[in-house]
Amino acid sequence: MHFHKWLRKYVAAVLAFILLGYPPPSAQACSCGEQSATKRLEKTEAVFQGVVTDIRQNGADEEVIFAVTKTWKGDKLPERRTLSAPGSCHYRFERGVEYVVFASGYQAEDGSTSLRVYNCWGTAPVSEAYGDIAELDYGLPLNIRHLLPIPEQRYAWYLSLFDAISDICQQPAK
Repeated sequence: MHFHKWLRKYVAAVLAFILLGYPPPSAQACSCGEQSATKRLEKTEAVFQGVVTDIRQNGADEEVIFAVTKTWKGDKLPERRTLSAPGSCHYRFERGVEYVVFASGYQAEDGSTSLRVYNCWGTAPVSEAYGDIAELDYGLPLNIRHLLPIPEQRYAWYLSLFDAISDICQQPAK
């Protein structure tokens, strides 16, 4: 009888260890596969760079207003408004931060259309998106950070130098 009590406690301890050792599976709704900026450009309706000037609640959505500084795809407007979807795929913007935004068209039940941003589409602060910017501007591969021995935050300097050299090369001969 003493053996059965010990066995029950042992089995309970092993089961508890197993159950506590394995966290419950997380929802995979926002699991993102890595895609190049060019692929994401093809799949979305608008791709632009802009500074967040305002964030407003719009029902369940968050309306984000950008002062656009560059447009790769979509209408070239000085200001863009996007909706950030609620839930686990919601992208959280900060006022005053500049982003590269990948957005798709969305038609509401009332027939109105807007741009919508989700986590997996590649939207990111400019400070984290130099690889995407290089790919969108110059066709350089997304994994440029593996090709150049420079930290991510220094891409801006290298891209500015590349821009200056490109401008010099494109000037007509005198």
